[in-house]
Amino acid sequence: RQWLMASAERLGLQLKTETGRAWSDHAPFARRDIPVLFFFTGFHEDYHQPTDTVDKINLEKMTRIVQLAYLNLWSLADYDENYEAYTTN
Repeated sequence: RQWLMASAERLGLQLKTETGRAWSDHAPFARRDIPVLFFFTGFHEDYHQPTDTVDKINLEKMTRIVQLAYLNLWSLADYDENYEAYTTN
C-alpha cells in the first residue's frame, strides 16, 4: 500500500480506499474479502447514458492512472519479501 500511495502522490492522483462497496467487475472478489484495486477516472453527467461518448474520457487522468498501475505492478514484481503477506485465506 505504501508503494501505491507514494506513486499516486507523485502523479498528482487522489486515492480513496473503501470497503464493503463494490459495483463493477471486481465486486465478486471484494464480496469474498479478496483485496482488489479499482482504477476509475470518475463520474460525469453522461456516465452510462447514450450520450456517454469517447470525448468524455479524461485522457490526461487516465494516463496518470495507467502510470500508477504500471509503477506498482513493477514494484510488486520486484518485491523480495514473503508473497503470502499480500494474500488472504
